[in-house]
Amino acid sequence: MKALIFNSGVGNRMGEFTRDNHKSMATLSNGETIFGRQLRLLVAEGISEVVVTTGPHVEQLRAVADDPRFGDLVVTFVPNDRYLETNYIYSMYLARGHLDSDVIMLHGDLVFTAGALRAILADERTDLGAVNASLPLPEKDFKARIRNDAIVEVSVAIDGPDCVAFQPMYKLSREVLAAWLARVDDYVAAGTTSVYAENALNEIAEGLAIRPFSYDGHLVAEVDTLDDLASVSAEVRVLDAAEQTVLTGEGAAQALIAELNRRGVRRLLVVAGTAFHQSVIRRALDEASVGYVTFAGYSPNPRQEEVAAGVTEYRAQGCDAILAVGGGSAMDVAKCVALLVSSEGTGYPEWGEPLAARVPLFAAPTTAGTGSESTHFAVVYIDGVKHSIAHDAILPDLVVLEPELLRALPEYHKKASLLDALAQCVESVWALSATPRSRAYAVEGIRLILANFFPYFHKSGRFDAKAANAMQQAANLSGRAINLTKTTAAHAMSYGLTTTFGLAHGHAAVLSLRGVWRQYIAAARSSADDEATERLRGALDVLASAFAVKTWEEAPEKLDIMLSALALPDPVDVDLLVAGVNLERLGNSPIRSSEADLRRSYDFALGLRQSPVIGGGKNRKPAGVDLITPRELPELQAVELGILKAFDAYCEEQGLRYYLSEGSMLGAVRHGGMIPWDDDIDVMMPRAEFDRLAALARDGKLPEGFNLDCFQTNPRHWVLGAKFQMTAPSRFVQPQVSHLATHCGPHIDIFTVDDVRRPHGWKFRTQAYALRGLRRALFMSSGRSRGLRKNLLARVPIFIVTKLLPTRAFHNLIVYLQAGFNSGPGSEHQANLCSYYPLEREVFPTEWFGDGRRVDFDGVSTVIPDRAEDMLAKIYGLNYAGIPQPSVGRQRRHSFYVRSEAVGSETTSRRVKEC
Repeated sequence: MKALIFNSGVGNRMGEFTRDNHKSMATLSNGETIFGRQLRLLVAEGISEVVVTTGPHVEQLRAVADDPRFGDLVVTFVPNDRYLETNYIYSMYLARGHLDSDVIMLHGDLVFTAGALRAILADERTDLGAVNASLPLPEKDFKARIRNDAIVEVSVAIDGPDCVAFQPMYKLSREVLAAWLARVDDYVAAGTTSVYAENALNEIAEGLAIRPFSYDGHLVAEVDTLDDLASVSAEVRVLDAAEQTVLTGEGAAQALIAELNRRGVRRLLVVAGTAFHQSVIRRALDEASVGYVTFAGYSPNPRQEEVAAGVTEYRAQGCDAILAVGGGSAMDVAKCVALLVSSEGTGYPEWGEPLAARVPLFAAPTTAGTGSESTHFAVVYIDGVKHSIAHDAILPDLVVLEPELLRALPEYHKKASLLDALAQCVESVWALSATPRSRAYAVEGIRLILANFFPYFHKSGRFDAKAANAMQQAANLSGRAINLTKTTAAHAMSYGLTTTFGLAHGHAAVLSLRGVWRQYIAAARSSADDEATERLRGALDVLASAFAVKTWEEAPEKLDIMLSALALPDPVDVDLLVAGVNLERLGNSPIRSSEADLRRSYDFALGLRQSPVIGGGKNRKPAGVDLITPRELPELQAVELGILKAFDAYCEEQGLRYYLSEGSMLGAVRHGGMIPWDDDIDVMMPRAEFDRLAALARDGKLPEGFNLDCFQTNPRHWVLGAKFQMTAPSRFVQPQVSHLATHCGPHIDIFTVDDVRRPHGWKFRTQAYALRGLRRALFMSSGRSRGLRKNLLARVPIFIVTKLLPTRAFHNLIVYLQAGFNSGPGSEHQANLCSYYPLEREVFPTEWFGDGRRVDFDGVSTVIPDRAEDMLAKIYGLNYAGIPQPSVGRQRRHSFYVRSEAVGSETTSRRVKEC
């Protein structure tokens, strides 16, 4: 197939511009001419021969066609020396000797997107004309009359209900073109050369069956005036970005090779760091024998002299395209090199300024973060000053989202870059320049991040290619969004955090976002009813929907849950601050301050805790301890993991069967270890296995350093489940149960699994209701809690009963209700009847437990049920693997405290010592 472009016209409606320029030399916002754009898109779709009819300024057309980037494209120019007195019917007549095949035929002032051209060429129908029924009928431009799904007339002067907007873009078979040319011959022979070629077509159109091709959703537009140029240029930049070619998924690197071949690329300048040499991209290039030269001479904050060196390398090596493989720095350098080569100057052209040529630019990001591969921005340092470069020509033509490129991403960089993408999506939603398209990008990006968050950051370290690719797509969407809107206050604030405290950009951006977001919510909650506030409320509605929450406030709370899961380093090294305190001034203080006191004060100053004093805040805390904070939680978790390891080894030695339960089972599946904000480990044991464990405990046969606190070993035991306790002193304590527990330090909880003969009906409901009441009675009987602050009607009778019966009676009754009341031969279900969740969620078919399967749990080998995922879906819902709702997080309260002094210190209170 050939292309035929009619470029014989003068373009008088363009005013002064066409006095010295061909009409198709008008420049779009990406710096390319209309004619250059047409040739570029035609070549990209495999068109290798183009026939161009010419009038004035043919030398300008030839200069564009001679661009080396068009490779082996053959362009035949057919001059129309009578262009001032004829219309393009005569140009078509002159070109007839070159039209011996199927053609794509169009006017030289036609601007269209790659998607429009690709769609009309891919359409299986052989003869098409471009129409758009969604547009109003133009007054001065072509319209098409359609009958029986065929174009029967094309003219400026027609009207009626069967007419639609039409643009002179045709795909024609050789036979239909020949019939049209024959009628054109008749017109020219008769001396009728000042009319449209469509006049000849209309006489035979009903017999040709040229079908209407709808370009609705694409751009196909003529540029007749400078106003047309401005509006079309603004529209095409948005659609070009939307139609950017994105190769995504496993195998995208191989797909890149096919694209390079299709686009005729002979030699690439690969802008990349040392990681490129081990990458899947290099392997693909080498295996396909693609010519390339690498350029790695740039720093993390690229300098202009480094960019200039890249330009020199591009030209010296005879490159004809650029491929960026890397993070933001590689993208910045590649974009700047491409722009300078395209402008053939030493300075950067202004946005929209014409370019001498347009260098093909491809991008393969090795992070899932900024989405720079889909923006028209770049950064370069000139004489030490940061400069932002913006030009549509530096929006890459093609993006490669190969998940394998993320495999070696360092953990902190992986987290920070993803948070940058999330911040960009959020900010793009409320940006003043937001559009329906940019918001659609942002919302889809947020949803992809939320849906793949835990698989992407799974603690096991396993590489989930599907999750990685989803995050690449999310980051790309964030880039697409800010390419249209730019960022807002949170990003503006973040740069100071990065330069002052050394935080990664994404980490700084999301910390800034937390405060800005809540500030915007407060403003939106005000009584203001101005347009700006209403717009903000609409944006917050969009974000609440994207984060799948019910209120505006819950969206940033969900972000906080994500940050908690990531366990990012503190923005400031508090230990370093403590170590740097001036001891002389400290000695002049009215009271002595320990390192722990200083740390608490710094935490309070930085917003990392609610109060600078022990027991500060709204709730009273036992003397000598403070509620555990996120900084100390990993240490407690490490201790508990040690207990789990010892417990697992002992169970293996004794042949005891157990499984992780509830939150710990969820952590194993969703996170690959403990839930980041959790402070305990739960296991469950079949009743017979637990009874054996209790017997071993009574006989003193537990491993040294451990104790089993349960009904059988502790007459004061206060909960339905048991506790496998560490006996050595620990800085982590639960002083609130020191009068009950044998040891009140770190432990793991053990829940019994009992047979349930009838998992539904009155008997199970009675069992569940009675156990709930007995749990409260046990709390009251043991003195753990009087529990009369609410539900008085139900709890007062329970309280009275606890004064009549000893705690041991409650122990016996609980065991009977769990193991005897609703069990018996033929039970096909088992349940964790110790749970605080509604017990109907805790009943499972016996085969779901099975022998259990081994999993890695933060480095500890442990056991989960055979069908753990089914259990989790029943307990937590089908979305158990997703980020929990903020309401769930608010219900979670840490029950561990941290001693204010070292273990065994004389200043530690007697009550804490007893732990």
